Amino acid sequence: LGKPELQHFAEQLDKIIESYPEELKNYQDRHAAREENVNSNFVRALPAGWNKAGFDDAAWKEMDLPRHWESAGVYLDGEMVFRKTIQIPKAWEGQDLNLKLGPIDDIDKTYLNGQQVGVTRGWSIPRKYRIPGAQVKAGAATLAVRVVDSGGQGGFHGKPEQLFLEPVA
Repeated sequence: LGKPELQHFAEQLDKIIESYPEELKNYQDRHAAREENVNSNFVRALPAGWNKAGFDDAAWKEMDLPRHWESAGVYLDGEMVFRKTIQIPKAWEGQDLNLKLGPIDDIDKTYLNGQQVGVTRGWSIPRKYRIPGAQVKAGAATLAVRVVDSGGQGGFHGKPEQLFLEPVA
């Protein structure tokens, strides 16, 4: 660096460079442990049929979406399940559909009438799932989304206009 008064910056930089491999390994180990913890959350048993039409969810609390669940007063690093009955128009029967849910913090598994239509990991990734026409029947349908949050705010954190179902163009 050429100037004695800047020598301590060069020494600091040398220490950072020297410790980088160990710090990176520690970070990767912590990240792997956190991922294992998140993965184990999907093993938890839920009541039979929670993701299917006809399941009795009358005692479940409601939450307006999209929102982080902390903003609704639920302080949880863990898992929540969301269910909604939607109406599929007769004109859409048998057509492939796009389901968009916006970004979800952190992991979701999404079902339509008990059949998984998608899974995504990553808090900032907008969800877009294609529902095959063979699954699309006119009338009431149950959308169920199982969300795991590994830290910080969890839930649906997009904008209302990011939540929709439409025929594939």
